[in-house]
Amino acid sequence: MLGAFVLAAPPAHADTGVPCDPAALVQAVSAANASAAADTLSLAPNCVYTLTAPADTTWVAGLPAINGTLTINATTPRSPEPRTPRGSG
Repeated sequence: MLGAFVLAAPPAHADTGVPCDPAALVQAVSAANASAAADTLSLAPNCVYTLTAPADTTWVAGLPAINGTLTINATTPRSPEPRTPRGSG
């Protein structure tokens, strides 16, 4: 008896470019959370994403909580404001 088998490719790794827009960043994190695969977000070069409203009301955070594997590629400048995390303003 001859058998057959199929090799399945691993799930696609999504690499999403995020334009210089805070709402686009929030949406990209939400979309990555909806995917079971690992995701990569590539932020716009030299962009500062200023988050002004909570996207996660449980933790009162500017971005949704990250579920799963998410890599964020960024070249954002450091904020001139003291004690402001990199990329947040």
